[in-house]
Amino acid sequence: MIHPAPAAKAPPASTFTIEVGQGGSPVDEGAYPARICAVLDLGVQAPPPGGKGAPRRQLAVGFEMQGATTLDAELETPPVMFRRYGLSWGPKAELPKLLRALLGRDAAPGERLSPAEWIGKPVTCTVEHTQRADGGTSARVASVTRCVAKGLPELAAEPLVYPGAALIALPEWAQEAIAGALHATAASATAAAGYDADVPQ
Repeated sequence: MIHPAPAAKAPPASTFTIEVGQGGSPVDEGAYPARICAVLDLGVQAPPPGGKGAPRRQLAVGFEMQGATTLDAELETPPVMFRRYGLSWGPKAELPKLLRALLGRDAAPGERLSPAEWIGKPVTCTVEHTQRADGGTSARVASVTRCVAKGLPELAAEPLVYPGAALIALPEWAQEAIAGALHATAASATAAAGYDADVPQ
């Protein structure tokens, strides 16, 4: 049984962005049906530079975006976008919202969940654009909700679960994050009632 630490205010959940390369455009804004294609345990990550809060265990979840479009390119395969989730359970935490989208209910306090079982699960991802300091545009997964679409295609991407997959098979940013983790252990999410503090290791 995991006993949560006293409640602590967490920094806003960070998200990965898709950088716009030369001649390319980010995924258009909008809501897309998606399937989870990757769940990566990044270990305990320090807050971003200038950020507040304690180090926190993080998962990176990859979403294969079905029917995604871009302004000036025709996508042959569905793009994959990632979002990081801290293992926290307070009212402003994002992980409980993801679990609600996956389970169709709130996770029960003390319930143990295996993130590897999320692979292939359908959700709906809302993509938003943000302006970078250099004037370019990036896309991010702003929210994840239940999927109401029917007949969603099966995954086109090779599923990735870490630990399990070879480290070299992960995206470069994930390899760097795992290499720099304060602690790297297999992910196991436990729903704790009313707390937004670190999950003890």
